[in-house]
Amino acid sequence: MSTVNPVNQEKSSSYTSRFRDNKLTFLRVTNSEWIKFRSIRSNWITLALTFLVIVGFGILSASINRGGGGGGGEVRSPFDRVLTGVNLSVLIIAVFGGVFGAREYGSGMIKSSFSAVPRRLPVFFNKIILFSKAVFPTLLIAVFLAFTIGTSILKHNGTAVPKLGDPFILRALLGNIFYVLGLGLIGLSVGILVRQTAVAIAITVGGVLFLPALLGAVLPNSWHKALEYLPSNAGGAFTAPNGVSINSLSPTTGGIVFIAWIIGVFALTSFSLVKRDV
Repeated sequence: MSTVNPVNQEKSSSYTSRFRDNKLTFLRVTNSEWIKFRSIRSNWITLALTFLVIVGFGILSASINRGGGGGGGEVRSPFDRVLTGVNLSVLIIAVFGGVFGAREYGSGMIKSSFSAVPRRLPVFFNKIILFSKAVFPTLLIAVFLAFTIGTSILKHNGTAVPKLGDPFILRALLGNIFYVLGLGLIGLSVGILVRQTAVAIAITVGGVLFLPALLGAVLPNSWHKALEYLPSNAGGAFTAPNGVSINSLSPTTGGIVFIAWIIGVFALTSFSLVKRDV
């Protein structure tokens, strides 16, 4: 007749309970991805660089351009001058997104991530959440700080400046933040989709930012209407501080088109993660 040791039975019950308590959840995947994110020093350096570029170039542009235009005779609005750094941050965040998405494929760590999370999509969604959680506050603080300091400098030098309460100014500021973040998210998705950092950067920076300008220069005018629906051109519809955008798309339409591009890339990346091998 066999007997069960009460001590062993208690240990077995404890292990079973502990295993049940440690079952995989979306929040646990979030914590895992956050540990990986915060442990990579280059992530924080990139965020700090983005902040310094937006604020620093905004202050520099406001301090130098006291007249109404640049050194080459280009007339720029005070709003454009104080947000000069945002144009550079677009490249930084787009590249950051591509690197963030493709990095684990280069190191091979993605196999460990997908082994721990076989469904894969929670890993992708958490990368989106953590990237947004890190980038959005950086952009929000930097853009509003650049606007506040830059307009103060211009006003001190006798230039008429926009105020935060003026029509369309708040929308344009938030639009610039959303545009930069959105391009970073597109880069992240492309990085996961193509699995190679260099290719992801080339597609995001070259295809999304520079290709529309090139196509606009070489294609006939009859194509210009269609080009307005590309991501960078659609972004220009809601980043300008006026009620009429730089193209025929309204700010609302431009925002919807831009969101549609982001969702489309997300959907394509999600489909590829589910259907293909690591």
